[in-house]
Amino acid sequence: MKVVRRLVAAVVLVAVVAPVSQVSAAPKPNDRCQKAGRERVTAAGTLRCQSVGGVLRWSLVKTASGGYKVGDIGPGGGIVFYVAPSTFASPGSDCASSCRYLEAAPAPRGGDPWLPWAAGVNSRRLVGTSTGIGSGRANTIAILEQGGNSGTAAEYAYEYVRGGKRDWHLPSKDELDELFKRRRLVGGFVDYYYRSSSEFNVTNAWIQGFGYGSQYGTGKTPSHRVRPVRAF
Repeated sequence: MKVVRRLVAAVVLVAVVAPVSQVSAAPKPNDRCQKAGRERVTAAGTLRCQSVGGVLRWSLVKTASGGYKVGDIGPGGGIVFYVAPSTFASPGSDCASSCRYLEAAPAPRGGDPWLPWAAGVNSRRLVGTSTGIGSGRANTIAILEQGGNSGTAAEYAYEYVRGGKRDWHLPSKDELDELFKRRRLVGGFVDYYYRSSSEFNVTNAWIQGFGYGSQYGTGKTPSHRVRPVRAF
């Protein structure tokens, strides 16, 4: 009887333990996946299968607490690069006066475009922009309201659409600086100057080098790199 009981116990043990190795673990952020658009709710939060650098991977689109953190995929399909300690206003953005995050568009194939800040006589006219977090969208709209600024950085950012979101903009001076701090996390940047939507003076606008992070005022007509962002 003792021998039989031991055999039964061994069989039960095998029946319970064996399947564990056959059960796949819950996906983690950056794990590969197979069907774009599929979502999984995990302990970390909500994961969505989407293309990252041309490869389908599980991306964290919402943390378990319901918020976002730096490095998450934002609602517009960009990378979250800034989380404010409290809400801020971004006039012209969908989030209006209740914004909390900034996300950056992923680098397009062929790299970020080279574009001027203003065209023609607008290169010698003051728009009256701001530099702070949340001012980029209003700056972008103000630049375009000058008229005659087609083919510029502001137009490119304003016309950008991703993830069904149409409130992208050219980052302000301070927004661009936050983007520089997370440049490696967001990815696709080159060691060159990027345009902001903030003016330095009548004939110059702020740019930032993405090698060392220095910010300068330079002419509005020369072309520099552009990366759209949005507040939400």
